[in-house]
Amino acid sequence: MARLIYWDRVTLLSAAIALSVSLDDTDTSSISTGLFEEILLRGFCFYYLYRAWQAQPNALVKAGLAQALIFGLAHAYNIFQAPLGDVVPQVIYATLLGIGFAGIAAYTRSLWPVIGIHAFINAMGDLDVFFGVEAPAEAGSASGYLAAIAVMFVVSTIPGLAMLRRRQAQMYEAPHHA
Repeated sequence: MARLIYWDRVTLLSAAIALSVSLDDTDTSSISTGLFEEILLRGFCFYYLYRAWQAQPNALVKAGLAQALIFGLAHAYNIFQAPLGDVVPQVIYATLLGIGFAGIAAYTRSLWPVIGIHAFINAMGDLDVFFGVEAPAEAGSASGYLAAIAVMFVVSTIPGLAMLRRRQAQMYEAPHHA
């Protein structure tokens, strides 16, 4: 079986550090949360779903979609901190991003690019906290969320699916040429 993602000791050690930091330090939580979530979702979850389904057609794409749905649904936890009208779009964003992140991780065979992108996205979301701006108590506008979802689909989901399909084809062809 072709390797889906190359694991190394640094990645596994980073996961342990990220978990401890994300639970302890709000100043670095955007970086450590991205690191931890990517190792958990794109590393372990994506990898093990692929391993479980590897004999099925399009196993890599199916695993990518399944882990993205899990990633999206995990963001529903934010209902305890934000209005429902903000959480539902966040679940959709996370699911769409999860597909893109799976494509990048599978195509590059590395978690580091998605860890960096995820940490950047989280850091941008935390800028209001950094500058002391309070988040509004009411939900954002539906039209704004729909536009953001459309952009997310075009920028993340479509390329992610293309990368998953391309990597699936590469993995299928590799054993036949050996």
